Amino acid sequence: MACAVAVGSADRAEAQLRPLDPIDWVGLSPARRLLVSAGFAVYEGQRASLAGLEGRLVELGNIAVIWRIDRVAFEVGGTAVRRLEDPASYARAAPGTRNGADPRRDVGDVRIATIVELTRGKAGVVALRFGTRLPTTDNGEGLERDRTDFFSLIGVRLERGPISFAAESGIGIHGARSGIADQVDVWLYGITGAVRVGPIVPSVTLVGQVDGRDGPPIRGNEDLGEVRLGLQLGHRRWVRLLWIRGMQEYSPDLGFSLALGFAH
Repeated sequence: MACAVAVGSADRAEAQLRPLDPIDWVGLSPARRLLVSAGFAVYEGQRASLAGLEGRLVELGNIAVIWRIDRVAFEVGGTAVRRLEDPASYARAAPGTRNGADPRRDVGDVRIATIVELTRGKAGVVALRFGTRLPTTDNGEGLERDRTDFFSLIGVRLERGPISFAAESGIGIHGARSGIADQVDVWLYGITGAVRVGPIVPSVTLVGQVDGRDGPPIRGNEDLGEVRLGLQLGHRRWVRLLWIRGMQEYSPDLGFSLALGFAH
């Protein structure tokens, strides 16, 4: 009920383009060795801070792979193409970013991470996740920063019968395109609750990042926050739908994503 209220009443408050996605815990199951998913997403009212534009963001080729060996898993994921369509200008473009309220296109960020299972019991599992997000290819497009990010988080997943709860918390060290600072240190978080009803798994996720510095946000590194309502059909092979509501000024007004995946 609390999450439903948040979805209905959250105001846009202040973001880097997209937040770090939480761990896909299916890939850490002892019965799984490989997880692969691919899909697309559309976000309405997405702001691209560096370009000073707001419009419809389309992501094509959202790919995630988790390969597990005993207690260690290797994660690779990212977006093949991002397009900002029907943009409207709300601010001047940042230095090094081209001006003009025209559509933008660029490669999305790519994350490479290691997930280490620290403990596992009957009730749940604790894991350490650390890695990097590689930069986009073109500063001039202004859809992201041509800077490398690092992250490290502790995650826990608890399961009792058909109900599961997962949470992650940690730090991100993000490169900045600013004369004020070379990097911005942020708190990264993700919280997910889910219930399994046969082959159907509805879920609610809160995910985002918070810059703890005092003063105005550094452009391109603002706070992020989203509520995601999910519905997954299937276990070894699945279809996953997400309805997304932004809770920060630079997060999207609304979003939708679709992904197909399998685990082996």
